[in-house]
Amino acid sequence: MEAEAILQDYGLTDKEAKVYLSLLQTGISPVNRISNKAQIQRTTTYDVLKSLKEEGLVSFVTKNKKTFFEAVHPSKLISILREKQNKINKILPYLIKIKETAVEKPKVMLYEGKIGLISILEDILKTKKDFLCYTSKNLLLKILEYYFPHFIKRRIKAGIKAKLILEMANRPITPEADDILLDKNIFVMPDILANAGGVVVSYFEWVQNSMNFYWSEKEVLEKLKTYMTNAVKELSKVCTDFKCDMRESLYIDAIKKILEAERLRGNLR
Repeated sequence: MEAEAILQDYGLTDKEAKVYLSLLQTGISPVNRISNKAQIQRTTTYDVLKSLKEEGLVSFVTKNKKTFFEAVHPSKLISILREKQNKINKILPYLIKIKETAVEKPKVMLYEGKIGLISILEDILKTKKDFLCYTSKNLLLKILEYYFPHFIKRRIKAGIKAKLILEMANRPITPEADDILLDKNIFVMPDILANAGGVVVSYFEWVQNSMNFYWSEKEVLEKLKTYMTNAVKELSKVCTDFKCDMRESLYIDAIKKILEAERLRGNLR
């Protein structure tokens, strides 16, 4: 359920989100009705309700020695967020000071999960420095459905532009987008070349099996580097000679090699 997932992003646990939504639907209810609606054990429901009360999301009243619970109005969620934000803003200068006076600062930082992704993207907006990103836009939209579209708008507003795009999927950039990127002088490394390394290593494997003689991993990597570097240099020359982009140079170079092979076979003059 979408609402349940968003409440978990808000900071509720899986069970807290289920109980809160169940209370919204049932209205003022005893614990057994909430437990049945949320499909959570009665004893666990008590613990969850206690947690939600501490968060200020649930109120209760006792009638005839029986306790009834009610979810606070959903707008309270925004009030709680603002209250938390105000508390953080209050101690933010102190936290920044601690961070800046750290004796040893790590050169590499590892972030995990959705919060980690958001932290990285926020850091990009804050520093406005060059960055390398290996990811999928569609995947980010799936994981950060609500945050990522706003990030894109903020990135554009901040003037942070892509200098190079490496296609790792099969033709992810549309022909229309290709023209726009070319006009903006943004270099695109086409998928055929970007993904060629795996194919080249597969060829190396075939060669080794044919000879029954095998190379070390270091040798394979050195040969791969040489092969790919030469390929990029060759295609860059085609770009210069034909005044075209890298994608077109791939097609031109491929057709030239096919024609040369046919000529050597005697099929062309």
